[in-house]
Amino acid sequence: MASQTESLPDALLEALAEKGRVDSYEYATSVGRNHQDVVGAVKSLESVGDVIKTEQKQTELWELTEEGKEIAENGSHEVRLFEAVDQSNGTPQNELMSTVPNAKIGFSKAMSNKWLRIDKSSPGPPQVYRNVESVTDTVRKLLCSLKGESGRGELSDENLKEFKKRKLITNTIIKSYVITQGPSFTTSISKKSTELTAEMIQ
Repeated sequence: MASQTESLPDALLEALAEKGRVDSYEYATSVGRNHQDVVGAVKSLESVGDVIKTEQKQTELWELTEEGKEIAENGSHEVRLFEAVDQSNGTPQNELMSTVPNAKIGFSKAMSNKWLRIDKSSPGPPQVYRNVESVTDTVRKLLCSLKGESGRGELSDENLKEFKKRKLITNTIIKSYVITQGPSFTTSISKKSTELTAEMIQ
């Protein structure tokens, strides 16, 4: 009996008895199992009869790319470049470009946000100055809201479009099943299968 409750179909039935409704993808994530294995268990239960009812569902899953994870961990390119600019005296543009990681993207975004200004009047390379005292790393905050979430976190449609264009996030369509109890629901699936087989033989 204990060994039967170890099997995935039986475990699904136990979860269904407790909750009344189970999403196959959410269940797989919660118990650390491969989703395809759970789908296989659902198909197995469907073949028994009216034990369960299922409805297909599609979920758009947004995940961080490697660059997105790096930004969530260390900050956006634009904020890191802004912070590299000397608060009082500014910093030569060529120095920023050679010392700050992903400086080209960071500089472009920081200028677009009007965080920085360039002074080309002095001899030598253009000098970059801060245009504002401090900035908020909204990009990092939004990406962090997506970490570990099966939804879209705090990202708006515009955020999703921008971050996908910047290759900070990627999306996948997950096809799952919403499982509910059928008219002949039981948690003793092995016993029921045996009884059905016996009836069919007679």
